[in-house]
Amino acid sequence: MTPGASQLWRQSNAVAHFLPPTRRRVRVALGLLWLLDAGLQAAPAPFTADWWRTDLAQSVMGQPMPVNHSIFWAVNIIAAHPAVWNSCFVAIQAAFGLALIAGRFDRVAIVASIPWALGVWWVGEGFGTIPTGFALLASGSPGPVLLYPLLGILAWPTRARSRCSQFSDDAATSAVCRRTGMAAWVVLWAGQALLQIPWSMPSGRVLVANVEENSQGQPRWLEAVAHVTGSVALHHGVALSAGLAVAQVLIGLGVLVPRARRWALGVGIAVSLVFWVGFQYLGGIAAGGATDPGSAPLMILLALSMWPVRARESKRRISPDRLGRPTPVLSPAGA
Repeated sequence: MTPGASQLWRQSNAVAHFLPPTRRRVRVALGLLWLLDAGLQAAPAPFTADWWRTDLAQSVMGQPMPVNHSIFWAVNIIAAHPAVWNSCFVAIQAAFGLALIAGRFDRVAIVASIPWALGVWWVGEGFGTIPTGFALLASGSPGPVLLYPLLGILAWPTRARSRCSQFSDDAATSAVCRRTGMAAWVVLWAGQALLQIPWSMPSGRVLVANVEENSQGQPRWLEAVAHVTGSVALHHGVALSAGLAVAQVLIGLGVLVPRARRWALGVGIAVSLVFWVGFQYLGGIAAGGATDPGSAPLMILLALSMWPVRARESKRRISPDRLGRPTPVLSPAGA
């Protein structure tokens, strides 16, 4: 083998080794995000009653009265003993993360994360602010916490080759169940384009309100980004909303077209990064008080887990074992 061919072979194997990630790697990445959440939750502020009654209670703003009352009811229970409750919350999220990383009790962690996510979505995120009419995919809708169990279910550990891991009709496979993953992608991207419709408020005003809310307390460089984003939303709100809606529909439906699938996922990753910086402001981590990194990192992980690899490419990406027999390097649906 020539030096050039050897280098090309190594590069090909490197790409095959990481894209798409195996289900196991998706779960490890998800576990690391759970641990990050636990670390953010362990900050001093959530151990105080004031944080629950002021910062967290912002999730009730603009909510219908029944939702408002239910969130305040839960917040008052937690605020009565914040240190005890928050210690439990930190331990639960850390347990999810450690279980997924260690690969033991990962199924239990995924199942248990579903009611946990629904509870946090209700109390902590106010149902992703969807009932208020101010929810947008760009600002994190439908809520980061819902994406954790979704990714866990899509990357459900399995040793046997299931129908989800078989090559599809376009001779491509991915880390997660293709059909379920694509359905989730279409709903998250194309479905949420409906949020750009001015149901109760002008589109520009909804964008500006999201920018103002999420940019509070940010460092100077993110404030500068917020100023640009807010200015564009204020002066060109309708055009920006229409552009976002069209982009979301194209990205969402693009995965249904085999030849456009990589394009849709790649653009989805790029747009998620723009949303993370320009609308979510890194999930508020830089400002302090955040309890998660926002929805964009999870959307990116979803895109990577669905990244298709051609069957003919995976067959070429082989390395000889000690006996000289070809051994597959790529295991897209590995558990």
